Amino acid sequence: MGRDISAFSGPRTPKESEAQACAELAYQVFFSDRFPDFLSGASTWPMVLREQALQDTFAMFDGDKPVSLIHRFERDAIVHGCKIRIGFVGFVCTHPNYRGHGLASTILAATMNKFRENDVDFVCISGDRAMYRRAGARPVGGKSEFIVNPENVGKLRPKVDSVSTRTANLSDAELLAEIYDREPIRFIRPFRITRLSSGIDTALGRSVSSFWRKTEPQALTYLQRHLKPAMVRLCGWCLSMLVTGNLC
Repeated sequence: MGRDISAFSGPRTPKESEAQACAELAYQVFFSDRFPDFLSGASTWPMVLREQALQDTFAMFDGDKPVSLIHRFERDAIVHGCKIRIGFVGFVCTHPNYRGHGLASTILAATMNKFRENDVDFVCISGDRAMYRRAGARPVGGKSEFIVNPENVGKLRPKVDSVSTRTANLSDAELLAEIYDREPIRFIRPFRITRLSSGIDTALGRSVSSFWRKTEPQALTYLQRHLKPAMVRLCGWCLSMLVTGNLC
């Protein structure tokens, strides 16, 4: 039988003095087996390192100890000319000693209510748990990718005779943002966020390459490096997360 949830406090936004304890909880659950510290692990998803990140977190507490938390994030998006607001749920974690008491479900309900208050149209959740489905989320969309190597990169644009690649750097951030803004399906990103996620280290912790015409200094597209050094993966829009709509 699960523990009476009334023994816990929350869900509530952590105080500044509780930020380190929340980081330690997330590190223990997500990163302790792969990264030396929280900052190294969290850098794989830089959005959680925003100044607003703590204010966009709900947690449950056992006394003054955070034992379960969920981070949320909102962003406007353009879908073929239509503006929508999307909420994201991430960093869903509960201390191993406190699982099975409904703490994360309680936080998720509060998170969804917050999205409703903010007129969010859709919510994307990374992963697939029974808890998410009980909240109304369903798997949707799909993922499409292909691998391109430097030798056949020209096949992306048959009419372009000569195409070269180079690794992008932070000085290319404005250009990469310009390319991204041409996409018919895209997020409306502040430029400071674009710099953060489109530099040498991307939001997925990999490098970014750019395609260039040799005949004129015009960038065609940018790609994310595959784990194999000689390969690059085309970065396109895809959705492979759980989405729930009709929040009103």
